[in-house]
Order: sequence, then C-alpha cells, then structure tokens
Amino acid sequence: MVAVEHLQTIPEIDAGSIGLSGYSQGGWVAPLAASLSDVRFVLVHYGSIDPPTEEARVETRNTLRTRGVDGAALSEVDELTTAAVQVVGSS
Repeated sequence: MVAVEHLQTIPEIDAGSIGLSGYSQGGWVAPLAASLSDVRFVLVHYGSIDPPTEEARVETRNTLRTRGVDGAALSEVDELTTAAVQVVGSS
C-alpha cells in the first residue's frame, strides 16, 4: 500500500500508529487495504452490508430507473454491470 509506506518514511510520523479509515464502500476497501499493509488499526464508518459489486449493480439500476429506464433494458443493465464488475475484479 503506497500511501501507508510513504507515511512510514516521514520522520515526524510514528510509523506504528498509522491506521486506515473507510466510509461507505471504503468500509470494504479499508479492511482489504489493511490486510495488505502494516497498519495499527482500521476504522469502518458505515460499511455497506452488501458487497461493493452488488451495491454498484443496485445503484446503477436505481439511477437508470429514476431516469425512466424500465423492463428489459434494466435486465440488460444488470447483466452489463455484473459483467463489468467481473472484468474489473479479474484484473
């Protein structure tokens, strides 16, 4: 984790006191980043109960629904969002 490693090089910062904080989707990202870094603590502020992939799918669907998209088009959006998340996740 580049940010944590950078902070650890600054003499004025106690490297053993560095932590991560995440809000919303950051509530998923901060613990993941902590597992890849040497940090003392992790704070999660309002971590979603759903995985980020499901949150992205539902958010996209709801945004389009409020803009008048419905029916089969929403089903296609679900498929496209799911496929996009799989591609990003496999990178």
